Amino acid sequence: MTLQMNLNSEQNFSEIYRFFLLLGITPNYLGFYQAAYAVALCMKEPERLISVTKSIYPDVAKYFRTSAGSVERNIRTVARISWDSHSKVLSDLSSESLQKQPTVSQFLSLIVFYFLYSDCKYL
Repeated sequence: MTLQMNLNSEQNFSEIYRFFLLLGITPNYLGFYQAAYAVALCMKEPERLISVTKSIYPDVAKYFRTSAGSVERNIRTVARISWDSHSKVLSDLSSESLQKQPTVSQFLSLIVFYFLYSDCKYL
């Protein structure tokens, strides 16, 4: 199953939300929604993952009316939560075993490429 992302599609966001819940990330964190929006942006344009600081944070910050620094912190928080509660799943998404918490860029990349190029076995 390959998920084609349309930023306006509730169905596509619901798939991302479901996956985040499986990773232990809950909607009471701002990063839940900000990371989902970042994943959606990157699914449309995967090259954004090359420069997260310049091509993702500002657009997510603009959408949520906050600062790029807040977006980075919020996504880093949900990445840590997922690592603390489901590091095995994150390692499974990677081509190699992760020995430490992924960076925000790595976290987003793992999720984007999970939706774009895998059979979505966790959903």
